[in-house]
Amino acid sequence: MIGNAAEHRFNINQHSLGFLFVLFLCVLNCSLNAPRDNPLDHDLGGNICGRVLSRNSYGIADVEIFIPQADVITYSDTSGDFGLYVLPEDSMWVFFTHIDYAPESVMVITETGKIDTLTVYLNGLPFLIDYKVTTHRYERNWPPDPLYFCVLSTAAGDIDGEVDIESVWVEIPAFSYIQRLIYDSFKQKFIHTLFVDEIPGQNLEALVGKDILFNIADKDSAVVQSSPCYISRIIYQSPDIIFPKGGLDTLRTDTTFIWHKYTCGFYVYYHGEVVKITGGGPGGVVYSFDIHEQNDTTCGLSLLGGGEYYWTLEIIDSLGNSARTKEERFIVEK
Repeated sequence: MIGNAAEHRFNINQHSLGFLFVLFLCVLNCSLNAPRDNPLDHDLGGNICGRVLSRNSYGIADVEIFIPQADVITYSDTSGDFGLYVLPEDSMWVFFTHIDYAPESVMVITETGKIDTLTVYLNGLPFLIDYKVTTHRYERNWPPDPLYFCVLSTAAGDIDGEVDIESVWVEIPAFSYIQRLIYDSFKQKFIHTLFVDEIPGQNLEALVGKDILFNIADKDSAVVQSSPCYISRIIYQSPDIIFPKGGLDTLRTDTTFIWHKYTCGFYVYYHGEVVKITGGGPGGVVYSFDIHEQNDTTCGLSLLGGGEYYWTLEIIDSLGNSARTKEERFIVEK
């Protein structure tokens, strides 16, 4: 009886194992034929891999790569690499955007199981730095009326290098005024001097409250515009010189330039220039000084040789606006 029971149990186990093996084959067969819904399976749809580079072939990080038709988005890594997978089998636009680069788009046709490789070059945008408008009042001996003008200036650069800058210009929409700025290598800025005879009414007041816009374009015609600038202040009062003054003073090599303290309710500093007169005209600045303490009203000088000179004193506020005296002549004894 014991032997028969053991044999019976063995037969049951054999049948169980056989049944389990058949069941395993059925499950395996069903799983092989089941539709694939694994989102990581690249064979399910079209796939795009690629890299976003600058004009200088550097990888660009954090570029947004967007396919509106598939409603998918990703971003490039620190090397500029990116990947988009399981895309619809279709033709579609891929858009590349970055705050520092001109946008780009590429048409692709995706196929199931195929990986499309893209290398996209983005044009680095030009940019403007420290753009501003300053006003200036220069007194002069002739004509007797002071000269008013404003200086439009900006520093500029480009992600792809300064050689990619094509042009910089300013516009004042209220006057339909457009003017290209010229690069000053000494000041390392693009500059234009706008005189009052170019302004409606021939006075700076006409510019008050008007939008002044700076623009820059690169060689790929990408254009960037500044936010509006405005005139901040017009200074109508020049500093008052005490000595030397009037063109009759004869000095020794040691002298002290003297002027009245400037009191107009805002901070200024003093900028002085001494010019040698050669052949009846200016021969160039031979000495200049800047005094930032508003209460100081003198400057000693002992470096001038004999001859005829003139000097000017200019006050400059914290925003760069200024007013300057007329030329005051003097003679230094030999």
